[in-house]
Amino acid sequence: MADREHEKSSQSTTKRRHDDSEDEDEPNPKKVVPSKPKGTAEETYQTIKVVFSSWYDERREDGLFSMLKCVYSDLLDNATFSNVKSTIDMLHSLDASGNLSPQNLTLFNDAIIITNQFGLRNLIREEVESFPDVKLVSSILSPHRQKSISFFSSLSDDDLKTINGMYNNPNKSYSDRWDMLFDLDRRIDEPLNKDNWAKFVENLKKTKKTGRGKINEQKWNEFAEKLKKIKSEIMIPQDYHHHEIIGDYLLAKQRKLCRKARRFTPHIMSNEFKVDISEMFTDLELLKKNKKKTDSQPTTLPDVLNIIKSRHACKVLIEGEAGMGKTTLLRHIAYKWSTETNEESKGEIEFEAFKGKIVYLLNIRDLEPGATILNLIEKQQNMDRFKCKTGLSNDFGLIKQYIVKNENKIVLLLDGLDELRFENKGLTHLFTEEDFEESTVIITSRPINVTEFKNSCDVHVRVNGFSELSIRNYIDKYFKYFEEPGLGNSLREELEIDKNYYIRQKHPQVCLLCNNPMLLSSICTIWNDKQKLPSNRCDLFKEFFRCFFNQFRKNNEVKRTISKFEDAPNEYINAMIVLGKYMYNSLKSNKLSIRKNDLKASQDIIDLVLNLGFVYKEPSSLKSNTEKNEVYMPLHKLIAESLVGFYLYKQCEGVTNEYPEDVRTLLTEFEPEEEWKVIRECEYLEVANTFAVEFLGDDAGKFLKHWITNELSTYRPLASIYLEHVEEQHYVKVNTSLNEYMNKNLTKTKQEQIVVICNSLKVFVDAVDDKSFIQLIRDIQRTTENDFYIFCNTLHFPNKGEILAHILYFCTQEFELDNCNLSGDVMNKMIEEVGKMGGDLGIGRLSIMENNFSNIEGTLLGCLLNMSPSLYSFNIKHCNLSGTIIHDMVKECKESSCLQLLQEFILDGNNLININGKILSKLPNPSMEECNLSGVIINDMMTENCDKVSNAIYNILIAIISATLMVLYWVL
Repeated sequence: MADREHEKSSQSTTKRRHDDSEDEDEPNPKKVVPSKPKGTAEETYQTIKVVFSSWYDERREDGLFSMLKCVYSDLLDNATFSNVKSTIDMLHSLDASGNLSPQNLTLFNDAIIITNQFGLRNLIREEVESFPDVKLVSSILSPHRQKSISFFSSLSDDDLKTINGMYNNPNKSYSDRWDMLFDLDRRIDEPLNKDNWAKFVENLKKTKKTGRGKINEQKWNEFAEKLKKIKSEIMIPQDYHHHEIIGDYLLAKQRKLCRKARRFTPHIMSNEFKVDISEMFTDLELLKKNKKKTDSQPTTLPDVLNIIKSRHACKVLIEGEAGMGKTTLLRHIAYKWSTETNEESKGEIEFEAFKGKIVYLLNIRDLEPGATILNLIEKQQNMDRFKCKTGLSNDFGLIKQYIVKNENKIVLLLDGLDELRFENKGLTHLFTEEDFEESTVIITSRPINVTEFKNSCDVHVRVNGFSELSIRNYIDKYFKYFEEPGLGNSLREELEIDKNYYIRQKHPQVCLLCNNPMLLSSICTIWNDKQKLPSNRCDLFKEFFRCFFNQFRKNNEVKRTISKFEDAPNEYINAMIVLGKYMYNSLKSNKLSIRKNDLKASQDIIDLVLNLGFVYKEPSSLKSNTEKNEVYMPLHKLIAESLVGFYLYKQCEGVTNEYPEDVRTLLTEFEPEEEWKVIRECEYLEVANTFAVEFLGDDAGKFLKHWITNELSTYRPLASIYLEHVEEQHYVKVNTSLNEYMNKNLTKTKQEQIVVICNSLKVFVDAVDDKSFIQLIRDIQRTTENDFYIFCNTLHFPNKGEILAHILYFCTQEFELDNCNLSGDVMNKMIEEVGKMGGDLGIGRLSIMENNFSNIEGTLLGCLLNMSPSLYSFNIKHCNLSGTIIHDMVKECKESSCLQLLQEFILDGNNLININGKILSKLPNPSMEECNLSGVIINDMMTENCDKVSNAIYNILIAIISATLMVLYWVL
């Protein structure tokens, strides 16, 4: 029978090889595999059985047949084994018991691994190429079964005699050790089963003291070590088998979820309406930031993905303003990954960066207090479905264990760091390699609180939205998708997109908004509806609101549409005010959600608040199990901010009797002094504040007057941010109202100080006398580096330090005074004056290199850093600084975190021969070329904190490798 089966198998194998050779002769390099005829799986199965049984039967004298019986001992009863005379008999019995089948070849591999017959696997694969190359034992064979076989493998002949004497009197004659193990396994008293194993080991230990077959101490110790090793090893195969199943399940599940990410709802359309990202996605303008430099270079998504592919466990920060397409970019990446094996992705090699990995697309705003990324992943799981699909228990711990053990196969796409509602150190740990250290992590954020991530990421990308070409492409794609290509052409003509930017005349402000993907999508929607465009962002968002209103009316079968925002019913406006108020309460804490039970208004207004379309009900899967309130979220953060801006605009307009009582109550609940301080200082309200300014128009002074205080630091954002959102035709009125407010409300001392500051600023901008304080600040913020250079080199006033302080104080980006013939005395006076002005500086980059600061006070230099919380780059190259100065600077900074926030600290060309190396270890990756450092200094630096200074040491070594070190005795 075996011979006939072998002959049949050989014939089918020969035929299959012949068929394969015919395929190889085809001219087409891509083989077309025909569908297998019925019975192929059964024939393959029989082939494996024949080859497998022949192998073990031919090696019966070596004990392999007996050993195989031990391997399968738990799977067949005594009666069945009594009829087993050959390996093929055993396989037939396993087949009949359901443990072996054409669809389940697991036991073949289990036996090959346990009996160490890997040559058999190669032989089978010669006949059956599809035979699996599994490395570890499955969970079908119990850990105890594997342990007992492994243990008996280690026994010597003397050891076997000892065990024979322990359980047989007189001794039995066994053909080999496996015959003994099989016999002891089948005995009625089951001396070697799992429950009796400890007793067996103890009995074996006692035989050392008997006269029969003593086991010496060394051998016993070897047994003990072997047992420990076996125990630690046996559990791995079972986990491995589970991990294969879990990995396959998660891969399939995440592909399905990420494919769904292709469809989304544009921000001012009904939730029932979906568009396809695969047809709408348009390339974004990306800039790759260099950690060691302050400049950026244009890049593309394929380039970024290639960098990720080339780096192990790459950590990527994608930064961009609101609506720039960060979320859509992550959705696009997730969708392309999910189709990497489909025809849809044919030819798009760049998306192979995540090939074979499992991608999770997660919203950071869904993190609860104290929660981790694993908790977010757990929320996505349906554990009952997991149990049905895998046959494993519905325990998330199994999935968690798989993820932790296979971090290198996990890719995290985390959206919206700026929307994190609670402090969560776990997110920074993702980048500092304390969590998911083997995983690729891509995280998106607005430029808020991202300094730690910038410092620790491998790749930093800034999303600048759409380029001119992408704007044209997006408009074409949008209207092609909605089968209205003619409207796309007319919109391009209206925006004059095909003309040079500088000669466009119709809609200059709207054109500026088109690089924002969200706003451009909304502009297209408005054009599709009205074939008419607003002139600025304020009117654009009023059009958004009108679209929401009309969509709501359409859903409720109201035939008459609203043609302009000003014609909207009062109840809609009241609902916007109520929603804006509660969004304001949430946004102050960087939250976006509101709870239905928190809303205090009439039921009619609450119904409108929740159904106008601005918010949607959050799915129950995204809420914690303890929440009973219904939670609502805005369609986009920018929608929430526009609503908050609208509420603040109405707050400034004042309360009138036109509002119902519940709305008047909300508007009068405002606590003026405390609330306006929050509005000024809360970074999460900045965008909402700009909306309020735009909605107020020429009445913006009613809002901006709250930045007129006795603290000079409040004037910097007033000039650099909010006045930039006042339209030109409104500017004179707004500026006049602010000046009048200053004259009436500032203290006399503050007004005198402002006069002195104005005189300094006028020297710099060469201004006429009638320019106001706020106008002068705006002029300062619009100057260039070259303006500073020329000014400093021609400035010969005795109060030079004071003048520079007044200029520096109101700068918001960069301040460069390189090679400006400045002395340490001038710098000392400048820093002292900045301190007198109060508040923090707003600069991000400060370069004062190639000046002679040999007599500068190190403590004052430290004070300058302490007053610059936004500083990321500090250049004091070739400034004649001594080790004592740097020592005093660092000592002054030790109580603050300013040094740790620096991304770039350039100390090149200063003589630091007398500095303490321990002080240098406090500096974050400084550049110290040509600093005359000794080996003692470097040694002290290394020993103080080796982990933190490794990069700095590397940089130093590159710089001084050819220099002469006076004493070098540190050891790597």
